[in-house]
Amino acid sequence: MDDQVPTNTQKQWRVSVIDALLQLGRDGSRDSPIASADSAIQLRRAGYRARSQDHPPGIGTVDLLVDDWLIIELDSRNDHGGADNQLRDRVRDGNAVIGSYGHERFLWEQVRESMG
Repeated sequence: MDDQVPTNTQKQWRVSVIDALLQLGRDGSRDSPIASADSAIQLRRAGYRARSQDHPPGIGTVDLLVDDWLIIELDSRNDHGGADNQLRDRVRDGNAVIGSYGHERFLWEQVRESMG
């Protein structure tokens, strides 16, 4: 592991869990790194295999693939708003169903703000 925490100008699409938590600790709120570390530990303890930014065949890049069958997408209003983006997302959702994947889609606010 590098001794230096990546900065915002050092954009990478994939980093290790440790680097992601370090970056979150540097830029996020005080509670975000604690909650994220707890979530990572609980996924591993529960025996789930989760891969971020994975590429299931026929679907494209997904936010999270759990146990090679459950796709979890986390959408922001900025990147997933508008008719064109929503149509693209629904086509990908349909391809996931056709490919026998489970699929869940959440808004960022649902996760970040605990809207229940």
